[in-house]
Amino acid sequence: MSNAFVSILCIGLFMLAFIVLLIVALVSASKRKKEVGDAASQMGFNPLPEPDAELLAHLTNLYAPYPVRKVSNAYRKPFGSETYYLFDCQTDNPGRNSEQESSSNNEFGNIGIISPYLDLPSFMLLPRFPAMPMGLSGMMENLLSMVAQDSGLSEFSVVTPAFSSKYMLFVREDERVEKVFTPEVQDWIARQEQLVARGENDFFIFNRYTMRMKNGKETSQLSELLESARHLCDFLVTKKS
Repeated sequence: MSNAFVSILCIGLFMLAFIVLLIVALVSASKRKKEVGDAASQMGFNPLPEPDAELLAHLTNLYAPYPVRKVSNAYRKPFGSETYYLFDCQTDNPGRNSEQESSSNNEFGNIGIISPYLDLPSFMLLPRFPAMPMGLSGMMENLLSMVAQDSGLSEFSVVTPAFSSKYMLFVREDERVEKVFTPEVQDWIARQEQLVARGENDFFIFNRYTMRMKNGKETSQLSELLESARHLCDFLVTKKS
């Protein structure tokens, strides 16, 4: 068997494997979109062919300085004078210096809430990681801290022991911080698992760290996520000055 034939055979097998993987990915994406669409519909969300301007403007402000590359699988639900969104989001993470390449960050199934009753300081809520070998948990927390610092936020230290053991809260200096994140709110958050949230003024987004990385959620998971987002929104609304 000649070397040329072997080379052609290898290239052919590689191309075949690539095509098969592409087809599997497309089928999986289509199935996931239908499942999420069905779940969103059951909860009263309407699909958006394109994300609306209000959502995009809020996301652009919230994720700055990281550019929002893409918002997809977006759904909207009016809820009284509030608006609820369900969406996937992809942002660019530029390298921290000229020698580092930029990367992208994908978040799936975020809940977003725009409410005239919210008056939030700029904040980012992140979970702490359980102890892992070789100090990996500390490294991961430091990485998340750098993302927050790039957004002009610093860690808030006036927190309860229960909160501090499970979460990190990064904020921009603002008199509203202590009015919003009271010990009562912190203790409620501390009783939850793996929450991720960020917000500013009348908008915040919500997810669970272990779920936002998954390309797909069951109806029960989305329903639970929405209910938790509502609870947190209620807590934050009651603290409006």
